[in-house]
Amino acid sequence: MSQSWILAINMKKLVVFMLTSLSLAAGAQTLPDDAKIGTEFTITNEALAKAPLIDQRTGPEADDISTVEGQKKLVELMDEVRRRCSSCEINLRKNRYDLDEYRVSIGDKFTIIYSLDQHVIEINTTAMTTTQLLEAEAVLENLIFKAGKAVGIEANIEYGGGHVHWDLATSIGSDPVLFRNFFADLVIHSDVFKVLGSGPNNSPVPIELPQSQQKALIETIASIDQELIERGFTQGLGTEEERRKMIERIAQRIQTEVYFQTPSGKLPSAKYQAFNLSRVADPTIPWEEKTYEIRVFRAQRSVREVVSIADMVKGRIRLVKKSSGLIQVVLPSFRGETNKHLGKRVMTYIQGSGVPFEQLEHAVYLKNVLTKPSSVACRLIFQPKAAH
Repeated sequence: MSQSWILAINMKKLVVFMLTSLSLAAGAQTLPDDAKIGTEFTITNEALAKAPLIDQRTGPEADDISTVEGQKKLVELMDEVRRRCSSCEINLRKNRYDLDEYRVSIGDKFTIIYSLDQHVIEINTTAMTTTQLLEAEAVLENLIFKAGKAVGIEANIEYGGGHVHWDLATSIGSDPVLFRNFFADLVIHSDVFKVLGSGPNNSPVPIELPQSQQKALIETIASIDQELIERGFTQGLGTEEERRKMIERIAQRIQTEVYFQTPSGKLPSAKYQAFNLSRVADPTIPWEEKTYEIRVFRAQRSVREVVSIADMVKGRIRLVKKSSGLIQVVLPSFRGETNKHLGKRVMTYIQGSGVPFEQLEHAVYLKNVLTKPSSVACRLIFQPKAAH
């Protein structure tokens, strides 16, 4: 090969590298400040929480995950929503579970979706930034929490989840190293999320998985790291398409090599994890629609609570972005740890997000609870300042 051809090829590689670097730098200015999140509020009461399911089967084979009490409460709630917002456009349709789903359009600004899940009424909103959520706060509080309270159903931190869906493109972007490091940051703080979490039945953190899966997690991440290094991603190399495909591949490997079962046996196992990567791994979902789900949070009782959680997660992404190289992955201990140690871990994690406690709309406190006769855990619960 002539020297001119070699020079041309090297120049082409240099141009690709420079364009990729410029693209990453441009994206880094807004990531994750403009990250869009999809909320998943749940509201319930004692009667609904204890109501028998219409279909007693579990997993994907169940035809109906609702209850008669839930169907009744959903109708009552929608009557209250209509009363509170006569100008809202409300459409009833069937969702993917063939259950009633009400879509409430607030002009051309956003949509609130009301549907049934097991023992709760689930309420989703159009994906929004935290700024947009706060702008919509009055409407959301009125049509979700106040309307629910009016018909006797409320968010319950002891029952029901507060899953938060994150838009991949606006929170992580197309950087496979950042995606890997952010996932690693979640993993190495499994004990923190166990404290924050709603329990292993619906969203087990990595340290709640069987030892075989914990071992597979460490081995899979090590293998992923090797590929990231060999393909030059740790040096900022790769085209935009290659980087996106690598993120997809990371998610696929975690799904198949680690998320092959859950402690409770719930299916699909890849979904029922604290950090659900299903929509990142799915090659049929376009890049612009890919999301990951942090399922571990308890039900939020206000818009401010979900914004506080989102600010904390965005702060951790900013922190991870500053890391040089690949973050070492070591699973933390939990059993036998003291409340003081766990409390310090939780506080350090939140402080690392850059969100000062005094600036949170909802103060944070630790409450000791017996989770098993032989061990003590602590929970971090968001509470209104007025409650203290």
